[in-house]
Order: sequence, then C-alpha cells, then structure tokens
Amino acid sequence: MDMDMVRRKEPDAGQQAPAEKLPEPQPPPAGGLPPIAATPEPKPDIKTPLVSWSAPEYDFVPKSREWYWAVGIIVAALVIVAALIRNLLFGILTVLAGFTIALYGARRPKIVKFAVTARGVQIGEKLHSYESLESFWIRYDPPHTKELDIISKKLTSPRITIPLGDADPIEIRNILIKTLKETETEESLAEGIGRYLGF
Repeated sequence: MDMDMVRRKEPDAGQQAPAEKLPEPQPPPAGGLPPIAATPEPKPDIKTPLVSWSAPEYDFVPKSREWYWAVGIIVAALVIVAALIRNLLFGILTVLAGFTIALYGARRPKIVKFAVTARGVQIGEKLHSYESLESFWIRYDPPHTKELDIISKKLTSPRITIPLGDADPIEIRNILIKTLKETETEESLAEGIGRYLGF
C-alpha cells in the first residue's frame, strides 16, 4: 500500500518538470519613466577662431613712373614755398614726407591673418577684445571695397579698418552682430586720399 502511494507520487520518466514561474514585470512609477540625463555638449574653445582669413594689409596698386614724377613735382613745389616764406622746418618735413611716400608706394603689403573669435577680433597676434570695441560696419562693394570697419573705445586707435579679402561678409556680420552694434561709417578723408594716391 505504501509502495503504491510512493510510485504514484514519482513522475514518469517522459514527463517534464513544471517550469519555474518568472517574476512579473513591475509597473512604471506614477510619474512615468525617470528622465534620461542629457549629456552636456562640449563648449567651444574661446581661443578657437569662429571665422578666419588672410588678406594683404592694404590693396597694392603698382605705381607708374608718372606717379613718382608727380610726387617729386609736388614736393619740389612745397620746398619752394617753404623757401619763399623762410620756413626751414616746413621744407625739411616736406622732403621727408615725399621720401616716405615714395618708399611706401613701392612697398609690397604684408599678408596678415585676421580672425573673429569668441573673445574679440584678432589682427595678426593682437586681440581686440569686445569690451574695448563699440560698433562695426561692413563696406562691401567688390571688387573695389571689401572692408570691415570697427569703432574702438580706445582714443589711440578709435577706428580700425580690416580688409576682408575672400572672407564671407555675411558670416562675419552674423557673428559680430551678436556682440557689437552695427553702425554705418563713412570713408574718412585720409582713407579717400590714400585710395586716390593708390595706397
């Protein structure tokens, strides 16, 4: 009798054991799924240029022989005037100015690297911070005029003119307008005379 009960309790050789019951998934919390922490985007390096370009420091115009003759005639005339009014200092300064203009006219412009960064406008190795600048204006009339005018708060250099070369003026404007005011500027008398003389 007891042996029969034991045999009934033993499972048959071909019968599989019941599978273990998996735990039921827990419902999400009442407030929904927890938010996934966003990975912060790396901040741009303030020293990395937002836009950079290289250009001659001024537009070089080859001077003809007539140009040098004209400079010599003007200097000679002014020296005669200085002699008539007996102003030796004026005569000496006139000769030095004429000599300097002739040398400067034959000088080839240097290629300068310009950049607009998160800190300011860089010309060569010198950085003009935004704190020292007041406004800007882009004069763009290719092929004659492609310049960036910057008004500085410094009395020593209140106006800085930067040649744009092949840089994109729209890209430069979109960067500067976030920090500086956009105020129209006119060509100064000195710039007009220099452009007329071929500088």
